[in-house]
Amino acid sequence: MTSACIWVTVVAVLSAISAVTATILALRFRFRAHAAEELLDDVTDAIPGGFVLWDSNDRLVRCNQTFRDYYAHSAPFLTPGIPFEEVIRRGVAAGQYPQAAADPEAFIREVVSQHGSGEGVFERLLPNGIWLIVSELRTARGGIVGIRTDVTTLKRALSDLAAANARIEHFAHHDPLTGLPNRGRFHRELAAALARSHGGESIALLALDLDRFKLVNDTLGHGAGDELLRQVAERLTDCAGAEALVARFGGDEFMALVEGPAARDRAIAIGARIVAAMRSPFALTLGPAEIGVSVGIAVADGSDADALIERADRALYEAKRGGKGQVRQSPCASTQAA
Repeated sequence: MTSACIWVTVVAVLSAISAVTATILALRFRFRAHAAEELLDDVTDAIPGGFVLWDSNDRLVRCNQTFRDYYAHSAPFLTPGIPFEEVIRRGVAAGQYPQAAADPEAFIREVVSQHGSGEGVFERLLPNGIWLIVSELRTARGGIVGIRTDVTTLKRALSDLAAANARIEHFAHHDPLTGLPNRGRFHRELAAALARSHGGESIALLALDLDRFKLVNDTLGHGAGDELLRQVAERLTDCAGAEALVARFGGDEFMALVEGPAARDRAIAIGARIVAAMRSPFALTLGPAEIGVSVGIAVADGSDADALIERADRALYEAKRGGKGQVRQSPCASTQAA
């Protein structure tokens, strides 16, 4: 074989080796890239909660499966390269965001604006009742990393706690049997009203005591008595309307506070309505019950809350002693002193 042929053969062999090497290197690079992609997928799927990455042009780079599960209505179009605003708009159209129902365009503007800030923490409600915390942070290259955390259990716990606190607050100021304000709240309301009145005659009290209530307890039992008190509270509230604050002081004793112009005249009118209303029989589970009510009225004349309540109680006593089922007024403190 001539030297020329040898060189041709060598060159051919070297070219073949070079091509194979290049192919091997390319395959190795692609393998490494594929392995890196799989590793990145594994990492993002291992992140607790939903993970999403947007590039500097606000186009989707990647998101994990949890993110897709959260946004199930939007999952079909969560493809790399889709713009953020398009994801939101298509998600609104698909029913992904219950909070968008009232004003879709306003919702879209708000979400896009929040996202555009590149950082922040927001709440988001999903159609299945799940609440997410949306946390976003801009990267050094201008992209945005987002994390979605399910806080539904926490939201429900906080809601239950708020409801429990509201119940505690309610029972602290209301009678558990009738739902009316209790003695403590009535005293506070009366003290506040007296402070507002500056000693003027713009406040009147009605002291109320049921007639023949003990007979219902003795003949039908305390359960019937409790049922009767609940119905009494309803009638008192209906008679007073928005003109007076009605409270239960305990047992079958009630108080009503009238504040504002012509308080005395309004209190007398309310007292008359109450007396008439209590004359109608009450339909209890164990049978009908007939009772009445006696009413004592006192008007503020500069005395303190306790003195005013005492005068209303004395007027009530006079109504009881005078035959029950009637309204009596207390003279002012200055008249009594004279």
